[in-house]
Amino acid sequence: MVFFVCEGCNESLKKNQVDKHASFCSACWAVTCVDCNVTFEGDDYRQHTSCISEAQKYEGALYRGPKKGGETGSKKKKGPQEIWMEVVEQAAAESQQAPANIRSMISNLSGFGNVPRNQNKFCNFVKNSLRVRSEPMIKQIWEFLQQRQTAAVAASAAAAPPPPNTPSAAMEAAGTGANKPGSVTTSKGAELDKSGKKRKRDEAKEEEKEERGAEEKRRSKKSSEADQQTLAIDWERAAVKCIKKAPTKSLSAKELRKAVYRFLGKAASAGAVPNRKALLKTAISQSKKLSTEGKG
Repeated sequence: MVFFVCEGCNESLKKNQVDKHASFCSACWAVTCVDCNVTFEGDDYRQHTSCISEAQKYEGALYRGPKKGGETGSKKKKGPQEIWMEVVEQAAAESQQAPANIRSMISNLSGFGNVPRNQNKFCNFVKNSLRVRSEPMIKQIWEFLQQRQTAAVAASAAAAPPPPNTPSAAMEAAGTGANKPGSVTTSKGAELDKSGKKRKRDEAKEEEKEERGAEEKRRSKKSSEADQQTLAIDWERAAVKCIKKAPTKSLSAKELRKAVYRFLGKAASAGAVPNRKALLKTAISQSKKLSTEGKG
């Protein structure tokens, strides 16, 4: 709360007491703020809604302001009640803009240190402190303060500094600049395609697909080798059985082929096994139990 001293009689006054004091103090030509020692003539004091801190007041020329980055360096964030009281002070300073029937009440509000910001509590406060009993008038006062608060918020937003350069801001700037659409320019000047992530995903999928194809080929090859090995083993067993059934326990290659074909039946037909001759020959050559006679 701001206090003033009358320049005529040196009486300390709250802000809402200045007008009343000036009406009976003939020597009151100006008032001086207790904190900043600034003298205000006439109604100029109404515009003085906030003042210097105690540190700035008592340190004088030694005051260096808050240190950047320290605990006292970052500007202290104002609480909701502090902001509301600033609105009340500003409304009192601009009370001439209020309807005529509530101007004096708006001006008197600045003399109270803790005006409620809740509407119901505010109404009770005005009834008890300002002795106002008219509900429409109380509503008028509240609505005027709300208007001033809205105006203060809008002014604060307009005065706020622009946001720092962020990656998103850089992207937006690049989109409206001379760069190609879909790309952004980094601090090093390199262009990054926005679809880069998508291309990487596509490349990863393609590599995965190729790996799966190679794995399937390996499995197919192993399966084919296993099938051929099984066929070779079948040919060998059939050949051994056919030779055992032969009277002399010996057959030429040609005789053995015919005997094996008959033994295996349809499973070894030319339609079922086109390369049956080669398979049988391979089985016999790899077998340790068989040896061939004659040409075949």
